[in-house]
Amino acid sequence: MKILHLHFRPQGKKASDFIGDPTVFEIQYKTSGDLNEDGLSESSKGRCDIGNK
Repeated sequence: MKILHLHFRPQGKKASDFIGDPTVFEIQYKTSGDLNEDGLSESSKGRCDIGNK
């Protein structure tokens, strides 16, 4: 198993600002709302390694 150390930008306005190199990763899932039932709205994106589809 290979462990990757990924570094993300601390700020962004859209999901693609955080997924890294667009030739390697793409956004596969998106969801938003009160995901952990704490009364606050969250947003979550799941990314996929394009080479491992």
